[in-house]
Amino acid sequence: MQIQEHAMFIIRSFLALAIVLVASTSTVAQHPLPDTNVVDLTILRDGNVVATPKLIMRVGSTAVLTVARADGYSIKGSLSPDARMINGRKVDLELYFPENGQWKLAAKPSIYSELNRSTRMMFPDASGRILEIIATVSDNFS
Repeated sequence: MQIQEHAMFIIRSFLALAIVLVASTSTVAQHPLPDTNVVDLTILRDGNVVATPKLIMRVGSTAVLTVARADGYSIKGSLSPDARMINGRKVDLELYFPENGQWKLAAKPSIYSELNRSTRMMFPDASGRILEIIATVSDNFS
């Protein structure tokens, strides 16, 4: 009788552990690290959409995304708080586009945005082409 009770105890312990592991795995997916945001970008060059990346970034971190093809792009970005507004964020970007087989720096804009709001900016890039960036920094991970 004690062997059966011991076996049932082991089975119940494994089941409880499995439930805890499943619950903790789904919790991690639903609750990202603190100070982590989604940075949605739409980048237009001379009125044409050239990129629509979505970066998940942590405040104080740097992210790099490169789409290596003839019409590709490369983005290096960092995210920091902006104390001038409630839940403000600052996104510093470096935008590169391919030119003659080399990555050429097009612009280094800084985008200031309140969390969950869009910001739009237009300016000439290093080659004189018009860049437009629409950025939304959010805490919506769905």
